[in-house]
Amino acid sequence: MSPAAVRFVYDDWGIRNNEVFASRLVAAAHRQGLAAELCVLSARRPPLRLAPVDIAVIRSRVPGLRAAAASSAGLAVNGPKIALVGNDKLALARFLANQRIPHPRTWMASSLPPSMANTVLKPRFGHGGQGVQQGRNPLCGLDSFILQDLVVGAGSDIRVYVAGQEPFACVARSASSGFRSNLRLGASVRAATLGPEQAALVARLISLLGPGYYGIDLVGPPAEPVVMEIEDVVGARALYTLGIADPAVALARWIASLA
Repeated sequence: MSPAAVRFVYDDWGIRNNEVFASRLVAAAHRQGLAAELCVLSARRPPLRLAPVDIAVIRSRVPGLRAAAASSAGLAVNGPKIALVGNDKLALARFLANQRIPHPRTWMASSLPPSMANTVLKPRFGHGGQGVQQGRNPLCGLDSFILQDLVVGAGSDIRVYVAGQEPFACVARSASSGFRSNLRLGASVRAATLGPEQAALVARLISLLGPGYYGIDLVGPPAEPVVMEIEDVVGARALYTLGIADPAVALARWIASLA
């Protein structure tokens, strides 16, 4: 029986900051007996089709590229639901509201007056804390921005890493200043464990989103957690900085269990 064919798909822009992790993914998959390959595609000119594989692990946010990668595979990781809520903050807010899962109140930036106290302006499709600011910028009243309530304790969060249907690691991140707890913006990080309420919330989210490789960001006290983000193309920097888990191994083991 031939080994399962696995394709790790990046775009040519995203691979620049992820070459080391991408190579670790391929190596970990090979050690699991998988026929793995790294595929880097043009973000500007995604192909219409690719040669078929058993599993495509999609590490790009480019819609056309994602579509080509998913259509070529028997299984696409991550699937459409995770891709949607992990890349569109308005879609995430609506999804969580429908499921009655705690999340900051969210509005389209264009639907509210310029003066909204205690709110945070965010690019609707942004990542890594870029473009996030407290209060409203009146020049950005467009549908590509959202406004959210400023959550008490937003300067610290818990990121939970999921491979398959199980969380395999979590870290606590704290902002160096302000309320953005992203490592690229100077936040500190430490290993963390989930309290009972946090663990229950994570388990419920996984049951709703399905299996994949993604991150779940929680804020607020452990007894009253609030879901802040779902990270579709979740980074690995915090885990390798702390040395508490190898996400490449966790992902490869899950994929091997499917083959």
